[in-house]
Amino acid sequence: MLDSLVKFFQSIFSFLSGGSNKKDTTTTAPTSTTKPVPPPEVIPVTEEELPEIEEVEPQDGSDIPVEEEQEEIVLINAEVEELPIEEPTTPYGNNNTSTNENPVENPTPKHEPKYLWILDNGHGKNTKGKRSPKWSDGKQLLEYEFNRAIVKKIIESLEKEGVKYHNLVPEENVGNILKTRVARANALKVKSDLPSVYVSIHANAGPENQAGGWSSAKGIETWYYRTSLNGRKIAKIFQKHLIAKTDWVNRDVRTGMNFYVLKHTAMPAVLTENGFFNHKTEGRQLLSEETRQLIADAHVDAIMEIEKYGFIGFRG
Repeated sequence: MLDSLVKFFQSIFSFLSGGSNKKDTTTTAPTSTTKPVPPPEVIPVTEEELPEIEEVEPQDGSDIPVEEEQEEIVLINAEVEELPIEEPTTPYGNNNTSTNENPVENPTPKHEPKYLWILDNGHGKNTKGKRSPKWSDGKQLLEYEFNRAIVKKIIESLEKEGVKYHNLVPEENVGNILKTRVARANALKVKSDLPSVYVSIHANAGPENQAGGWSSAKGIETWYYRTSLNGRKIAKIFQKHLIAKTDWVNRDVRTGMNFYVLKHTAMPAVLTENGFFNHKTEGRQLLSEETRQLIADAHVDAIMEIEKYGFIGFRG
């Protein structure tokens, strides 16, 4: 009897002291209905994994050789004007039309972000060229500065709206750093809990066919990569709002050139060319705060329309 009690307590002690440290080696046998898990999508997130940059390839609209202008560029003509300008879900800008002398100030409902907007201010201080001739008063437009000014204004509005964004290249003392831009954008896409959209913002330059190095080319165009259906949809929305705000020459949405940042980003991407800085009149307008605000507001209008309606079901 005593031996039985001793063995009983020994078994309990063994269970309490060692049982909890045992590893569970049981496995679940696969069943015939188990589906194989597909491998994750391979997205380049480092510069080393991205293809090399061909120096002869144009990187934005101002780099396109004149002789290729008519041969390789595909224009989507007469479609942008037909699209209605949709009102956003919440007001932004100075569009309060209330006639109430003592309006009740209700806080604007917090916007629920639908996308991560990756804002890329094209070029940098170390990019060669990308500047206008000088006007008679010595003033000159530097494209890197213009691009950053527009992005800054866009960000100010998006913060008020509660839209999720990322300033891709806050540095100024850089060049084109195309591989870095793409690598950063692709890494953001992997980490983001929202779908990403890439918007590269530029000013354009045309062939120098007038005295003093000025060009006769003017207007606005928006680019997308030729195989991206969603890129095309987004480009049309941005182009629509840019023309509505500025009333400048509509150079349409364009494809056909393999711009590096449009080809290798792993999300829908567009590149806006907001006027010609080497057009003597239009370039001067690009120096003004009023014009810059209009261009920034047009980008925000496009972003807010997509935030409200999306682009997957876009028809146009």
